[in-house]
Parts: sequence; structure tokens; C-alpha cells
Amino acid sequence: MKNAVVVGFEHHVRLACAGVRASRAAWRLRGYAATKLDFTRAAFSLMRAEALVAVGGPSPPPRLTAVARSLNVPIVVVWVGSDVLAVTSSRAHYVREALNLSVAPWLSQELKAAGVDAPYVPFIGVQIPALPEAAASGTLRVLTYLPKNRADFYGRRHVYTCAAALPDSAFEVVGSDAVDAAAPPNVRFLGWVSPERLFDGVDVLLRLPEHDGMSVMVLDALAHARHVIWNHDVPGVRCAANPHDAVAILRELADLRRIGALPLNDTGRAFVNAVYERSRVGETFAAALSENTAVGRGAPRADFFRSLLAFVRKSA
Repeated sequence: MKNAVVVGFEHHVRLACAGVRASRAAWRLRGYAATKLDFTRAAFSLMRAEALVAVGGPSPPPRLTAVARSLNVPIVVVWVGSDVLAVTSSRAHYVREALNLSVAPWLSQELKAAGVDAPYVPFIGVQIPALPEAAASGTLRVLTYLPKNRADFYGRRHVYTCAAALPDSAFEVVGSDAVDAAAPPNVRFLGWVSPERLFDGVDVLLRLPEHDGMSVMVLDALAHARHVIWNHDVPGVRCAANPHDAVAILRELADLRRIGALPLNDTGRAFVNAVYERSRVGETFAAALSENTAVGRGAPRADFFRSLLAFVRKSA
């Protein structure tokens, strides 16, 4: 069994570790939180690891990078979304010898244009729930994600435009429980909802952010056979480049829901089951790790203990 130390965006770290754990892969991924104590544990764990995986570019924390280098442990950087936006600003902290991967084809293209070779590899998968029943006649329920501190980035203005255009549909916002006075009256703020209950009674997920990776929320919606309006084109998604496009799609779905003729999104569910089922993605990512760390770690460099001591002193 090979071991990898995984740090970075904690939600993604947890999901990636769970996916590999659910698979039959010959890798054990152990995630560490962004605390001094956990980073110290991660540094010592690198002594028996075959890879350091940073979830989020451009690099792992510098002190962990130094320890990995001193141990000749391969470094893998997984680009997941908004981290790509910083790719053109500064490359001072890039790890030149790292293997770069991205979680979505469009991220690979953006990175390539900036001179970073980061092949696309599915990284986070989702569980496939039992098939829900098709909705009866009624009001269209639209789910969207507007986190409190980044609502504009995630398309608040676009969501409100859509809600105003469909006053008879219900728009439900997760990520913030603070009521926004600027929101149309058919917008309700739910705060944080358990992932297991997120799509109960929901017909469609509306997601129009300024930038995105392979959204886990989108994958979950598709796995639940829900309709998805997104600004990226993947199987089972209704692609909308702007609010005008989204409104047209929502009106179509609302008309079907009103008469009880809104079907389940079988195309999206089949796509996720074939490509993004959790254990399958875990196997795929583990295979990418094996392929790209095949040479393995070399002997520790002479400066290993100095790097580790410096890490511990700075973390004290």
C-alpha cells in the first residue's frame, strides 16, 4: 500500500480521500487540515509517503514543499477552480518539478494558455443515490449556491434576474442564511443544508459563477437526476452563457413542472454514474498517482533533518 499526504482545500481533501478509500486502489490518502499541528503531522508523515498532494494551486505550503524536496518525495498539485485565476499573477511560488493535474478540461486549457501543463483527471466523485420519483404538477423549485462572502462571484445578480423573470417559481439559496433586501420576493435563504437533504424536492440547480471547476454540487445534482443550468457544457447539463439563456431554460422547465410533465434528468445521472461515481474516480486518481510517481522517491537529501527541524521550529 502506497501513502500520500494530502493538503489544501479541506472540503476537496475530505472527498478525495473518501473516494480513494472507497475504491480498490493500492493507495492510502491521508488528509491534513490547515493548522500548525496538522502541518507538523503532515511533515513527519512525509517520511513514509510516496507523494505529497496539494489540492489547490499553485503549490503546497512552502515549508511542506521544502520537507518533501529534502525527502525526494514527488509533489502533485491538483488545480480545482478559482485557484487557476491566480495563474497569470505570479509564478514565484510554483514548484517547477511538481506534477500538475486539473479537475476539468476547461481548467487544463486555461492553464495551458498560461504555460502550465496540467492534464485533466477526474478527482472527486459522488455517490449515486436511489432514483427519485418524477415530480408531480406544481411550482418549479430552483436551488442555487450563494456563499455569504462571495455571493457576487457566484452570480447573485444573475440569480436575481432569473428569479424576477419567473415570479411564480421558488428560488432557494444555500450558503447563506442572511436575507438580502435586494432579492426578489420569491427567493428564500436556507443557510447551510445537509448534503443528504440538499436536493429533496428540488427540480433544478442554477449555477452561474464567474469561474468554476468541476463542481461537486453539479455532480451531486446530476446524480440525483436533477436538471442543471450551468455555464459549462457537460452531458446532462443545460448550458447557459448568460441570464437570458438561463431564463429561457427555466421557463421551459417551469411549464413542464406546472403540468406534471417534467422528466428526471436521466442523461445527467447516467453520465455521473459512468464517469464520476465515487469509487471509480478514486481508482482513476490513484492510477494517475501511480503512473506519475512510478520512479518513486529517492534517498533523503543531506538537508532533510535541517528542513524538518526548521519546519518544527516555525510551527511552534
